[in-house]
Amino acid sequence: GEDGERIPAFATSFVRENLAEVMQEFAKDFKVMCEDFATFIPGQEMSHKMKEHHQHFLNLLDQRTEGFLSQLPADERKVELLLERVARETEAGKVLIDNLLSYAFDFEAFATMMHEVYRDAHPIQHVRVLWDIENLGLGDLKKKQAGLIEPLLSALDSLGYPKTADRRIVSFAPPGVVPKHSMDILIDFRVKPVNSKSNKEAADHELKAHASDEMKVLSPESTAFVIISSDKDFNATIKECRERGFATAVIHEAQRGSDHELLLHVYADQVARWRDFVIEEGVGGKGDDEDNHGGKGHGGGRGEGGGKGKGGGKSVGGGCGS
Repeated sequence: GEDGERIPAFATSFVRENLAEVMQEFAKDFKVMCEDFATFIPGQEMSHKMKEHHQHFLNLLDQRTEGFLSQLPADERKVELLLERVARETEAGKVLIDNLLSYAFDFEAFATMMHEVYRDAHPIQHVRVLWDIENLGLGDLKKKQAGLIEPLLSALDSLGYPKTADRRIVSFAPPGVVPKHSMDILIDFRVKPVNSKSNKEAADHELKAHASDEMKVLSPESTAFVIISSDKDFNATIKECRERGFATAVIHEAQRGSDHELLLHVYADQVARWRDFVIEEGVGGKGDDEDNHGGKGHGGGRGEGGGKGKGGGKSVGGGCGS
């Protein structure tokens, strides 16, 4: 607008640089406050402590913004116009303003960012992969044999879990479902097969019980649980892991756009599709239909991001946002 044109370029540059410095300063505060966001799940009621931290952020933002704006001549302190100009001039400026406004006015975006700061501040030392192999991956294992294991390990790399971490993969299936030669391959690659007592439901129970037992002995700050399945029955397990402060990831082939897929993005820190790592036309585990277990897996493109919030979420195959 006309008023915007009268704001000199030095003013918007000054504001952008100072806002960037303010956000860098906040990084120190975020690392101190993030512990209280360890168990945050979008959509849940916020604790009193979380709300206090958000108010502290708003108070500091007001103080620091007012501090540098006071250095501008009075007729150039058109805050809304300045912010609009900063966001318009460069992509970095747009990201900066978008993040700032998001964290200030959207508590859930602020809490999501803080949860990600918490996760980044606590390197993963233990990775527990719980593989519902009858539901997802058995067809690939039968066809690709040992060639399936490398894509599986590469999936863990892409999720950001270090090779130096104590990675343990356990597969769950009813007796006789996994052929002996496939079972031998799993064992050769140090995947621990667990045969349930009888049916599919028993295998699901074994997986949930195993997750519960591991949560009793491992530290939430340094442990990640990865569930490989398209079965919506495990949503409660993923949610429990997250509520107890563990890092969570799901590799799945749930129906795109389904309520189940949307919930995975709520409960898990990271979400990826099996097809992104094991791509072969006509080969797949079971997908997710109305009865949880029907249909073929969906083929699909790459790049399903797993992060949440603006500018801070992790995505499969990438690092943190700015």
